[in-house]
Amino acid sequence: MSRLLVVSHTDHYREGERWHGWGPTVRELEAIAGAFDETVHICFAYPGPRPAAALAYVSGKVRICAVPPSGGTGLVCKLGIVTAWPRYIVTLMREMRVTDAVHIRAPANVSLLAMVLLAFARHPKRRWIKYAGNWRPEGPEPLSYRFQRWWLERNFARAKVTVNGQWPGQAPHVVTFPNPCLSDVQLQDARATASSKDLHSPVRLLFVGTLLPEKGAHIAVDAVQILRRSGIDAVLTLVGDGPARPEVENRARQQCAVGVVSFLGYLPHHTLFREFERAHFVVLPSRSEGWPKVLSEGMAHGAVPIASAVSSIPQVLTEAGCGRAVASFDPHAYADAILEYLREPGRWHREAEAGCAFAGRFTYEAHVERVKELLGLDEKS
Repeated sequence: MSRLLVVSHTDHYREGERWHGWGPTVRELEAIAGAFDETVHICFAYPGPRPAAALAYVSGKVRICAVPPSGGTGLVCKLGIVTAWPRYIVTLMREMRVTDAVHIRAPANVSLLAMVLLAFARHPKRRWIKYAGNWRPEGPEPLSYRFQRWWLERNFARAKVTVNGQWPGQAPHVVTFPNPCLSDVQLQDARATASSKDLHSPVRLLFVGTLLPEKGAHIAVDAVQILRRSGIDAVLTLVGDGPARPEVENRARQQCAVGVVSFLGYLPHHTLFREFERAHFVVLPSRSEGWPKVLSEGMAHGAVPIASAVSSIPQVLTEAGCGRAVASFDPHAYADAILEYLREPGRWHREAEAGCAFAGRFTYEAHVERVKELLGLDEKS
């Protein structure tokens, strides 16, 4: 019987007999679980009603091993991490002893503890650590993130480390790995829709993400207004929620006419895909990313990405032959990038088609095959 242990900081909520977690993580783990007889997920359990973005596990192949959450801002929260570690250590060591492979999702405090324990553990032999953040950040970041990358680069955990992008001096155990976001069937449906898409008025911009200042939704609002002042019939749809929503909504009311900017809040996957189908451009002026799945989903649906030039975004868009990585957080730069496509609609069509073709690497089915190869699942232990 093959068994996978997953360690993450993902928030989980229990309703009756079912556990719910962050939708993208649940979909990815459900797909990976198909390669094992059993998957155990050590994660954080929270009380109260689940958020709208949480999704239920339905395959029956993922067992949740919940631990109390820790972390946050402030001294008390930081001390709470230390006091929670003994329980985390006992749980991690117990589960590691009886598993065939371990998958740690970083950066996170519980993940840091797990990767340190791996340096001293003989079992399991198959080890995979996914660093989902920016592998080569340029701005400030938490000290724990810097330490985790330092630890992983030196391979104290004796594991395969997957990252977003390809970087100078990348060690052999550090592997560039695409992130999945849709199934083969969803990709086929997306491509069918994209094949009939045309660049016409109104020009539809789409922002998808948590409404935080660093995600840049306010820049997207400014950019659509700049386009309209240039005589372009452009509209913007924002999907997502977060603490910055009131501020962004107020900005839109002050700058844009009624109906130019729409706030849809969180949308389930199938409804979100309908917004990608309508969009001509996916705009993401974020200051920190690994590789945003919304860009993959946009390309699959024939929406050309206009995104900030952070982390692996410039590399992936160049490889895909689709979209523009903007090395600025000035809304005029995002508006100018879109205007270039509007002056050359043939270029938009070519890049939309290229993005559709490239999106095949972001399916769950392709991801599972890469995971099998990474962990050597067809090899004898």
